[in-house]
Amino acid sequence: MANKVQASPQPAKRISLSSAARLVVVLLLVFIGCLALIGFTTAHWAEHQILTTDNWVAVVGPIPRQPEVGTALSDYVTTQLFANVPISREIANALPPRASFLAGPLASQLQSLTKTVTYRVIVSSTFDTVWVAANRSAMNQLLGAARGQKPPLGSRLASFNLNISGVKDQIASKLGTTASALPSLHVASSSGNSLMLDTNLKTKRQQVWSTIRAIDLASSVLLFFAIACFLVAIAFAKDRVKAVVAIAGVTIVLVLIELIALKVAKQDILNQIKNASYVPAVTYIFDVLVGPLRTRILYSGLIALIVLVIALLCSSYKWARTLRSFVHIPSPFDTDVFGWWYAARHWTKRHLYYVEGALAFLLLLWLAFVASVNGRLIINGVLVTISLITIVYIFAYPHKPGALAT
Repeated sequence: MANKVQASPQPAKRISLSSAARLVVVLLLVFIGCLALIGFTTAHWAEHQILTTDNWVAVVGPIPRQPEVGTALSDYVTTQLFANVPISREIANALPPRASFLAGPLASQLQSLTKTVTYRVIVSSTFDTVWVAANRSAMNQLLGAARGQKPPLGSRLASFNLNISGVKDQIASKLGTTASALPSLHVASSSGNSLMLDTNLKTKRQQVWSTIRAIDLASSVLLFFAIACFLVAIAFAKDRVKAVVAIAGVTIVLVLIELIALKVAKQDILNQIKNASYVPAVTYIFDVLVGPLRTRILYSGLIALIVLVIALLCSSYKWARTLRSFVHIPSPFDTDVFGWWYAARHWTKRHLYYVEGALAFLLLLWLAFVASVNGRLIINGVLVTISLITIVYIFAYPHKPGALAT
């Protein structure tokens, strides 16, 4: 019986240490860049939507006119007006002894009437001035303290307090002579009985101020940092098209995670509300404030998806080459434009160090003559210069120039 010749197994391809290190560096840069991009989306939204007084006022100004918000505010204001005020006892003292049993029902009717009148005042245009002024003052105080102005006196805990005492006069005017039975409407705000809408941030003021300053920095730096990470990763990658695929794919995953995080955050906020009647108002306010952020996140995911599709179609995968052949995508290598492009790339390659040195010199020149120089400007200038130098390198040394060839 003839001996069967056993085929020797093919040796497995080994990845060199340098290739593995390059892959790790590229993946790390891609992940960090995607995190920075998502972080920029959130920070820029917070900076533009919340931490800019005019934009904050423009967003929250019309909110009280919404029925759910108006109902919650009228309930809160009425509760504050009747808190620690012995209305039943004062009504009982004004009634004959035999009619004192009517004090409770009359006090309840007065509270119901006050709530109805307060709701009408809050959803009317007359309340806009009080509401806008209160929000503008509170936001200016919070941002001024966080960004280096004189810190306000008071509790060590941070708070966002809206002084809406101006609504008292409007409520008293609507109640007419009935307002005389409610002493809290006639107490001056300066006597320590201001009508405040308190929002305790449940943390130390210094932590809140540090967070605001961090958001300011992230909003101005993270986008340039993300772009620099992406470009360096693409330049360093062995297959640049696959690097773009990785960037787009990781971005899409992080976008989905951030959308899920928004839902979790919303539910967590609603779970902390002790008064269930305030839930519709808080839900509406959350949706109004976070709606632009959700839109930005969705746009980021859509752009990443488009880039992913284009990168996959331009890749060297067999199915991508088959698809390009099927749809008869013309080759750009036979055109005059590509000839000019090749000549420019060849010139850049021969003078690469001069071009990169000129870019670095322009950065120094700009910083030397710019009106004011600060830490953020220097960081952004360095990141932009790194990005431009990397673009020049990518242009001068393209990897796999035949990737689009069919």
